Amino acid sequence: MQRFGIALAIALACAACNPTNLKQGYCRSKSDCPGSSCNMTTWKCNPADGGTDGDARDGGDARDTAPEVPFNCHTANDMCPADAGVCNPDGGMCVECLMDEHCSARNPNAPICAAQMCRACTTDDECPDPKICLPDGHCATPGEVIFVEQAGCSADGGTTSTPYCTLIDGAGHLESSHTVLVARGPLNGPLALNGGTGKIFVVGKPGSGGPAKIGAGVGTTAVTVSGGDVSIRDLEVLSGGSPASKGIVVTGATTSLTLSNVKVDLGMGLGVQAATAEFLTMDHCTVTGNDQGGIRLDGTQFRITNTKVTSNGPGDDAGTGWGGLRITNIVTNGTHSLELMTVTNNMNVGISCSAAVNFSGVLVADNTGGLQVTGSCSITPCSLDAGTTTCGAQF
Repeated sequence: MQRFGIALAIALACAACNPTNLKQGYCRSKSDCPGSSCNMTTWKCNPADGGTDGDARDGGDARDTAPEVPFNCHTANDMCPADAGVCNPDGGMCVECLMDEHCSARNPNAPICAAQMCRACTTDDECPDPKICLPDGHCATPGEVIFVEQAGCSADGGTTSTPYCTLIDGAGHLESSHTVLVARGPLNGPLALNGGTGKIFVVGKPGSGGPAKIGAGVGTTAVTVSGGDVSIRDLEVLSGGSPASKGIVVTGATTSLTLSNVKVDLGMGLGVQAATAEFLTMDHCTVTGNDQGGIRLDGTQFRITNTKVTSNGPGDDAGTGWGGLRITNIVTNGTHSLELMTVTNNMNVGISCSAAVNFSGVLVADNTGGLQVTGSCSITPCSLDAGTTTCGAQF
């Protein structure tokens, strides 16, 4: 009889700690706690929601200072705090986004929804029409863009369906609300840009005549940048026509130019020139076949990365011969950096400098007629024979 009494007491105690008919908030297993877990000591469901640590709506841990309030959103976004975005009904959790529209409405510079979080765009294809991802991470809207193309164009155009006919017309209509110039297909230069204190973006896109290209013309400069903060990408500059021709020229003490995926191949003329400009940035560019030299930098800060300079020259700078890259009047305490460059098959000299520059992974080889690098550059070329992957341009 005594044994029966003890067994009955144990059974009653277990029934109390793990009841058969569960009250709200109690559990026997995780399946009794939708969107949460079961505390196997207290036999209660842990609070669960879409907040963050320290938030009264949070999932509950030692760092929380406010009482926990169980939360499970369903479909109404007004159940989610403004900084948590929208409700994911599948998990009952508040997330930043479920689609791109949720992001672009909150932060134009983070318009892409990925893994239920908003981020900046990284490629044109991620963006809606006109499919242009800008460096600050936002997708350009049709109202920001001016289009130029020779086919189907009009002097009163500028839209994607009726573009301007010439680069002069297009550049002339750039303003604070229209900062993106799209050059579609082959176009005749010149293109002159001065953004004042603002930003200008030039984007090359294929058109009815083929890839985006700008011709320099005999004795002229294809692209001149004389003010503002200008970015040019996905474009080819070609057809110099005479030794006096130039591909891209940037000037002005407060002017910055960024070139990305740009190719300059004039045949006759000087490829890229920066004279007393604030900053020149080049990445993933190719400067080739320019018989007056590849890149000429004079009194300009610069960062050139992942770029090929091949088959240029001979250029001449007051009796100093050079082929691939010539750097003079280096800015004291400024930025002057060459990284992952390939400088090959140019005329003498491959790289010529008036003073030392910073460098990393610069391949200089097979430049004809003498020195690969003048001593004042203080550049030690890397070697592909060493089997390193950090030598020369990576494309």
